Formats: sequence, structure tokens, C-alpha cells
Amino acid sequence: MISLRWLGSAPFLGKVKRGDLIVQVWEASEVGPNTRLLSMRRGRTKNGAPVTCMALERPKEYSLSSWSRFKKECAAVGLKFGKRVSAREIRDLAHQNRVLSLTSPEKLGG
Repeated sequence: MISLRWLGSAPFLGKVKRGDLIVQVWEASEVGPNTRLLSMRRGRTKNGAPVTCMALERPKEYSLSSWSRFKKECAAVGLKFGKRVSAREIRDLAHQNRVLSLTSPEKLGG
């Protein structure tokens, strides 16, 4: 299990629910495995900014993929990301399945 702290607000925070799968991207350089949301708690920082803490279940063994490789493989099936994407909900079932296959622990880093 890992913790994720999201400072600020984002539309996806109002939509995500327990059991959903989340794909993490670090600094637009690396893509991690898909993780399952176990719990989420909203609050405020000492300065009053919104903050959301999430507990995520991540596979014990996994690799990371490069962001550029991930974007290229997604674009090949018609899923594109803008320049400054901080969160994105993928509604199309075919695109969801493609992203999950790209971010499964067995596929990453290969």
C-alpha cells in the first residue's frame, strides 16, 4: 500500500471512488503501474488549501515506463494527452482497457 497526497483540487477527485484504478505519472517522466484506490480523505492544509490523501494498493513487484513511451503507445490507439495534463478520466472502454494493459505490472519496463 502507498499513500498519495494531492494538493489542490481537480475534477477527478469528485469522480473517483473506492475500487477505481489510478495510473500515476511522476513529473511527466515516468508512468507507474495501475493502482487500486482503497480509501480517500479530504481536508485542508494549515494554509487552508484543499488536500486529498489517498491510500492506493500497488503491486509488490513492478517497473516504471517512460512518459514519452506511454504517450506514444496511447496515441497509436487514438488516445492523446495535452501538454499540461495533471489528471484525466478515460471514459471510452477500449481506451481504458488499452491504458490498463500498458500499465499492468507485467508490461511495464519491457
